[in-house]
Amino acid sequence: MATSGADRFMKIFDTKTGALIRAFEGHTHHVLAVAWHQNGRVLATGSADNTIKVWDLRTGEQKRTIQGFSKEITSLSYVADTVRVIASCGDNVIKVINNDSGANERSLAGSPDFIYSTAASADGKMIVGGGQDGVLRIWEGVKNDPARVLDVSKK
Repeated sequence: MATSGADRFMKIFDTKTGALIRAFEGHTHHVLAVAWHQNGRVLATGSADNTIKVWDLRTGEQKRTIQGFSKEITSLSYVADTVRVIASCGDNVIKVINNDSGANERSLAGSPDFIYSTAASADGKMIVGGGQDGVLRIWEGVKNDPARVLDVSKK
């Protein structure tokens, strides 16, 4: 199990024993998000320091720091078994980032408000974002189609 916290660490624990396996240090502020790649060997962390860090679980090495976010990273998810990670950072877009190059491959817009959480379907064909306005937005495929909107707000 991977955890993130205000101590600036991402930690890996054995779920059977509760023992700490490894702590990953490198962020300069609270770690707010962590995502496992499907291969189980790579993790990404997002922080209030406005960066994403990509880690090699086997060695504990930090592989990359991805910058260029205007606010804190609030949510991360890997897109299927690709090198793409989706991130929300308290603004109104979800960014699709290549964690090998650090490049922003696509920005998914459509929300008038802050997006705080993200998820991708297991096959990577749908990306979902939810935010302050209580609306889930669903982007399908890799086309630049507008988001389908599912209002889940309590009215």
